[in-house]
Amino acid sequence: MRLMLSFILLLCVSSQLFGVGAPSTLTIRGHIPWTNQESYTPVLIELESSIDDLIHLNVHSSGAKNIRANRSVEVKAGKKHTITVLLPTNLTALSNAQVNWSNKIGQKGSLKCRSDLRYRSTHVILFDRDASFTGNELLKNLPNTNHHRSVQPYVDRQMSSLPDFWQGIPQWICIILTPDAEKQITTSQIQALKQWHRAGGTIFVSTEFLQKTWRKRGVDAHVVNQVVNQSLLRSTVANLDRQTNKRIRQHRVPGTDEVPTAAFIIILLLFIAIAGPLNYWWVRRLQQIHLFLITTPIISSIFCLVLAIFGLLADGLSSHRSVIELTWLDQQHKQSCTWNSISWFSGLSPGDFSLSSDSDIRILNDTVYNTDMYDEIGLQCNWSTQQTVSGDWLLSRTHQQIQITTPRTEERRFLLTYNGNTPSLKNGFDRDIQSFVWTDQTGRRWIGENIVSGQSVALKPARSISDDTFAQHTRFDAGAQQIWINSDQALHFRASMITPIHDIPGPSANDPEAPLSLICGPLAPGVSP
Repeated sequence: MRLMLSFILLLCVSSQLFGVGAPSTLTIRGHIPWTNQESYTPVLIELESSIDDLIHLNVHSSGAKNIRANRSVEVKAGKKHTITVLLPTNLTALSNAQVNWSNKIGQKGSLKCRSDLRYRSTHVILFDRDASFTGNELLKNLPNTNHHRSVQPYVDRQMSSLPDFWQGIPQWICIILTPDAEKQITTSQIQALKQWHRAGGTIFVSTEFLQKTWRKRGVDAHVVNQVVNQSLLRSTVANLDRQTNKRIRQHRVPGTDEVPTAAFIIILLLFIAIAGPLNYWWVRRLQQIHLFLITTPIISSIFCLVLAIFGLLADGLSSHRSVIELTWLDQQHKQSCTWNSISWFSGLSPGDFSLSSDSDIRILNDTVYNTDMYDEIGLQCNWSTQQTVSGDWLLSRTHQQIQITTPRTEERRFLLTYNGNTPSLKNGFDRDIQSFVWTDQTGRRWIGENIVSGQSVALKPARSISDDTFAQHTRFDAGAQQIWINSDQALHFRASMITPIHDIPGPSANDPEAPLSLICGPLAPGVSP
């Protein structure tokens, strides 16, 4: 009997250690709340396992199998987990995705996830509708912003369909939250909405109490119901549609457009002379005219190789970039969001590179990627630790523009005080200011130039302001352009810095022109540093 009990105990222990006799029961479901061709498309996956497990997820677009994202997550036994996996920029109208999964004991499987909201098919999403929202007629009568296809004025969603990564929330929607949504929201979703708001997203709430709650979180939420802020919601929807039609100014890296025409002409003339008269003279001298049929292809091949090598060396093997950095600074809540628009040219593709898990990478000139070739273009993201991107984000010997957006906590700040009737600015950044423009409460503009770090200077009244210094903001996407436009109002500032205020994300490269760093945001007198 003791021997039998010992054997049973050993069998139980081995089952726990090696998974023998106790297979994991894994429940897995998934859906796509919306598709987004401008950035990442979120795939929400619900997991519930009977044992503590490590689940490896591989997600790819069903329309373009080279568009992939990976993530590995640890799950606890008996606990439901909702995991967001972000698929990178989609080259096609993604309608569904396939999820392949495996675990630590060798089980594996797959499932399909479908999208229930097409790209840009609405501009308003109401989460967890309840009795506190009384703006039903308002939502039904929102302006029709797209006359070329069927657009829903708004959609209702449950809070469980909101991703917990801000990059998975599109910039072409605005969000309405209710008290029921507040009850269901998770800490990670709150953080995602805060970061999304910093990147330009607009949040409405249905009660004043919710407005106070979100403003304590650093989000400038607006109350909207049947009688409050109807015009604001309507104008927001109209503005979202206008943003999507704004064009991005294409910018090439200086020096990479120079074609060595003279050298190519010399090589061509040498080929004509050698492959023709000299080649014929040589085979005739040998009295082997038939060799002309052999030597001509050989000479042609040699010159083709010479041209290829020369072209490669002319472009160079190193990487070159042109960078403009735009930062929205919220000093009151010690938050910021930075957009880096990077024009890129490289002799050889730089390969994989890492970004912060909070960063959003977007291809601006998507015409580089012919939609007829989407099966040949590969874009991958690995989300297991930080964000590692690989594939064809930066093609070799191709002019490209990418944008990397990163929300951050920011302790540095500017201090504005009044000395009599004259405003004075203290540069609290560890970077020098090239030019600074502040608009007071009356709409009058004040300027300062060449303000070193830690220095305080009196600002001077400006008779007129030229926006030429800041004109390159059109190199950003529509959301960042709107952030810049919003800073041209009372009690806001715009500044140009001597050097970028953050390290430039992405692969390292040569900078033929100095990076341009712009900062803007609200600034009131008497803000304590």
